[in-house]
Amino acid sequence: MVPAMHTIHSQYLVLLSLLCFMLPSCAFHALKKEVKELNTTYTLSGSVSNTSQSTGEEIVVIFKKHNGKLELYDNTITEETGHFSILVPAGDYYVGAFNDENYNFTFDPDEYGNFYGAPQKITLPVPNTDISETRSKLDIHITIQNIHAMDPGFSITLDAESLARKSFFKLGIVKELDDPIYSQANGTLGYWKPMSFIRDVGMGIFFLHEYDPDKIPLLFVHGATGTPAGWKTIVENLDHTRFQPWFFYYPSGVRLDTCGRALNIAVERLHEQFHFDKLYLFAHSMGGLVTRSFILQNAADQHNQYISLFTSVSSPWNGHPATASGVKNAPEAVPSWHDMVPDSDFIQSLFNTSMPSPMTYYLFFTIKGNCSLFMANNDGTVEISSQLDPRAQIEADRLFGYNEGHDSILESTAFIRQFNQLLKEQYQKDIF
Repeated sequence: MVPAMHTIHSQYLVLLSLLCFMLPSCAFHALKKEVKELNTTYTLSGSVSNTSQSTGEEIVVIFKKHNGKLELYDNTITEETGHFSILVPAGDYYVGAFNDENYNFTFDPDEYGNFYGAPQKITLPVPNTDISETRSKLDIHITIQNIHAMDPGFSITLDAESLARKSFFKLGIVKELDDPIYSQANGTLGYWKPMSFIRDVGMGIFFLHEYDPDKIPLLFVHGATGTPAGWKTIVENLDHTRFQPWFFYYPSGVRLDTCGRALNIAVERLHEQFHFDKLYLFAHSMGGLVTRSFILQNAADQHNQYISLFTSVSSPWNGHPATASGVKNAPEAVPSWHDMVPDSDFIQSLFNTSMPSPMTYYLFFTIKGNCSLFMANNDGTVEISSQLDPRAQIEADRLFGYNEGHDSILESTAFIRQFNQLLKEQYQKDIF
């Protein structure tokens, strides 16, 4: 039986997008507020390395300068992996970190700390509120050594009640697939209230188990309103002696190039940490567009050759007509709708550059749909012509079609058997 969350996923893409003008005005008022905050918020993110002999908590502190002096603006404890991320509005900031060895929430004279730079002022200008603009993310790295890098007499005292792990960008956090964080309510939240999702749920790459250097990471990327829970049947049938499942969990209402950029940052940080040789990618529905965006950005920025396999399933390579209706008629459009309009600038950008070789690419499409006044032949959610866009077909090493619905494909025994066979063949090619 197909999980209820998949049915909800299809309904959101088709019914809600087409009938968006019938939703209560309060829903679009909330969405407008979310979009405004999303487009005027920056991310300060990076990592802290502790090479000193101290063993306390690494605390990141954000400062603003007032009357020539640094004043505390915000703070967070780093994640277990050493990463951090903080949301801030436009302004000038300074970033530092220290090791709170005695856990008293104070930077004491005998503790080690350091600034980013000397310190370096980070200027985040008031952004253009054009929805097409993407907020930049900074990769800030701070090293804490056995030296007192901060000025003598410099002191920081934090509020113990407010001090917590506030980082929303999660990397390598281990969660079971039935964890409440993967609820369908959160998947829906990420579509309609993406900023609330970022603040309250967090985004990034989650693990099912601790990293194993002897297994190839298989990264799953969900579609609109999705969560990692949707991969449960496939993961249960995976060869866990060879592969370790990772999950990119993100607010699917955000602009898709932004999601692709966030995925690129996340993968690069994990690669720097674990130095894996191969990475396999599996994407469903809109997640295929996010993944292709990531692949192109990764090839352009990093020139890495570790992405060996990409499999897309039921992906709308030329968007979805319902999103055009939503952009035209809704009082406020979900940001990702702009990218999902057929032949949008984003979709065209995906095919301006070919995917890197020698990566293997398999394209799966689904055809079991319904008669619709609003769509041509479809799989219940996405038109078949969009799944089989010639620009995507021409780059595929093989195409596979299934008489399944848009979401039922993820439960199909025949599909899972075929996918596992392709994984086996790619593994043998890469390892032997």
